[in-house]
Parts: sequence; structure tokens; C-alpha cells
Amino acid sequence: MKAELDKLPPKLISLASGRAPEPVELSHSDVWQHMQQVTESIEQASFTGKGDKETVPALYKSYVEGVVTVLTSTLALQTTLETAAEVPVMPTVDAPPADALLLADG
Repeated sequence: MKAELDKLPPKLISLASGRAPEPVELSHSDVWQHMQQVTESIEQASFTGKGDKETVPALYKSYVEGVVTVLTSTLALQTTLETAAEVPVMPTVDAPPADALLLADG
């Protein structure tokens, strides 16, 4: 999967005034660490609604799992398409031309 992800354009770009945008390289451990930091930030946040403290981290984790699931299946499909079996050439048919169509009265 890493090889497929490496083909994609950068998703994180460093922006600053006075210089051109620069892609930021992330390793798999950086992504995992970011997810852990987001989860910890959510857990340390103050919530006004009852049950939000339990609901919001669960929603974030569900979102991350959904993204990973879709990305994994998409990359698996791409790999399958790249290695798909060749389909034989369609045969040619030699048949006499069909008669002209005649429209019925009415």
C-alpha cells in the first residue's frame, strides 16, 4: 500500500509568506502519531452536551476507520485493475447484410 500512496501528490503543504509552498513528507509513524494527538486533544477538550465527551472520540475513530477502509479497498481495486487478465479479441462475424426495415401502415 505504501508504494501506491507514494504515487499520490502531497496532502500536507507548508505555507509561509515570502516563500513558495513546500510539500511536507509524512511517514506512517507521523500519521499514527497525529491520530493519537487528535484523539488526546479531543479527550482533553471541554464539552457542553451530555455524552459528547464519549461520542466525539468515537466519531473521530469511526471516521478514521472509514477512510482507511475506503483507501484500502480503492488501492486493492487499482492493483486488481493493473493486473487484470487480458480478454481475447472478439471474433469477426461474416453475415449477409440485413434487409431494409419496412414500416407498417398506421
